Amino acid sequence: MLYGCGLRCKEARSVRLQDLDFDRKTVLVVQGKGKKDRYVPLSDHLIRGLKQYIDAERPDEWLFNGQPGKPQRW
Repeated sequence: MLYGCGLRCKEARSVRLQDLDFDRKTVLVVQGKGKKDRYVPLSDHLIRGLKQYIDAERPDEWLFNGQPGKPQRW
């Protein structure tokens, strides 16, 4: 998603499942750079990969779940 959609690390980590729209081939980036919301396109290849990831990992709310209580090092 970083390369395919041009998202920043923080934006990719903040994607919720409800932000993905596979029918319209878009993802909603909430409060990205400049504190603005925007839609970015998803390619068919990325949609296939995301669907496989969701089926395998079964995330609840956030697309990419981290370990709670542990600081992220970037």
